[in-house]
Amino acid sequence: MGTYNGNQKSQTIRASEKSDYVFGRAGDDVIYGLGGDDQIYGGFGSDVLYGGSGNDVIRGGEGNNADDSNDWLYGEAGNDTLLGEKGADYLNGGDGNDQIVGGAGDDIIVGGAGADNFAFYPGWGPAGNDRILDFTSGEDKLDLRVHNITMDNVVITSAGSDTIVSVDVNKDGLADFHITLAAAPAPVPSDFLFG
Repeated sequence: MGTYNGNQKSQTIRASEKSDYVFGRAGDDVIYGLGGDDQIYGGFGSDVLYGGSGNDVIRGGEGNNADDSNDWLYGEAGNDTLLGEKGADYLNGGDGNDQIVGGAGDDIIVGGAGADNFAFYPGWGPAGNDRILDFTSGEDKLDLRVHNITMDNVVITSAGSDTIVSVDVNKDGLADFHITLAAAPAPVPSDFLFG
């Protein structure tokens, strides 16, 4: 197991075929986890992060004080955990049963092959309006467990071929964020996870 540390500049970091810790820090970095079960932290800047094979944890991180970063996260093979955190990010789980958390910002999300869990956590500020490109009813899940709500607090509508899932977190009758399921039929109650 190795540890790879970036610096304040934009750089390309290639880890090993083992399980590594990789820290991009500042700058617009490109990081390749390669083999092993890696933990990759993009840090500040707009980063492109590849997990490679293995069950990886990939975190996009934040931008600077003026502008949140927009990161690209690719889990590739394995059962990965992708966390976009702040910014309008692109997250692609790749093959495997992945856990994907867009975080704050309007994210574009692809689960890839496998049964994926799309979770919506409030930890990095208000949830954005995320767009999932390949949601499969009966296989994937929309994870709303941290919000302490039920199906009564979810409204499902359509917009052309897309399905819009509107979520009322504070139970005031108004949607706090929306999830767009691109070119997908309406999810059924068993597609959701509630606390």
